[in-house]
Amino acid sequence: MNDFTDLKSDLEKSDYWIFVFLFLITFLSRYFIVGGEFHGYGWDSGNYALATKSYSILQTRPHWPGYFLHVIIIQIIDYFIQNTFKTMISLSMFYSSFGISFFYLLLRFWFHKREVFLISFILMSNPFVWYYGCMEEMYSFEILFSVVLVFFSLKNKLIYITPILMALGAGVRPSSAVLLFPLYLFLWY
Repeated sequence: MNDFTDLKSDLEKSDYWIFVFLFLITFLSRYFIVGGEFHGYGWDSGNYALATKSYSILQTRPHWPGYFLHVIIIQIIDYFIQNTFKTMISLSMFYSSFGISFFYLLLRFWFHKREVFLISFILMSNPFVWYYGCMEEMYSFEILFSVVLVFFSLKNKLIYITPILMALGAGVRPSSAVLLFPLYLFLWY
């Protein structure tokens, strides 16, 4: 039986270069697809945009449970971009790109570089991952949050960061923290 505490990090310097390469190729693949205009795929993105101007859960800006940190992040980035929907698309692209890159580092615990790169490239080009990395919704946060949580949990010295990650994840997308809580408890066990 594989004991998680015996995992050692065999990451090489080239793994970090591959991390950067995967981030860039994922980000650019989304960047050239996005038109930069609001496409109106769902009500949620409009509610997030309204929440940046006037936060009120009672008036569904945004919808319940509130996504407080997500709205704050949009406000901070929107200060520089000055276009709320481009800001939300940029966030999705960053979430997706970092999620794929951390996915590569996570799988390097168990597999060889070539196989992990291929699996990461397949995940990057998955239509659902690609689609949600190009739109205003925040579903691409799921891949980043889940992969980063597991990655930090499997490294003995970094597991103490996971309560902070869970708190931040719950502030950005509360349902993610609720759904990953059993995994979080298992990894601490």
